[in-house]
Amino acid sequence: MNNQNGQEDIEDLSAEFKQLITKSENPIFCLRLYVAGANYNSLKALQNIKQICEKYLPGKYQLEVIDIYQQPGLVLVENVFAVPTLVK
Repeated sequence: MNNQNGQEDIEDLSAEFKQLITKSENPIFCLRLYVAGANYNSLKALQNIKQICEKYLPGKYQLEVIDIYQQPGLVLVENVFAVPTLVK
């Protein structure tokens, strides 16, 4: 990190992210959020990713929420070891 709170690093990543999403004319990011039931961590992760996507990718993303208790086979396919996990 370049300073105590990492603000400079975050700004660099934000600029890089903006550059990546403007390369394509109409990029749609397909995201999968793996959660374990409707516990606090799962709900907080969902809330956070929605806020981030609405801020940086408004109208340019699809978010699929997968509960590993209801679809345990998908955990093996994506090699998910911990939840909540976000996969692009």
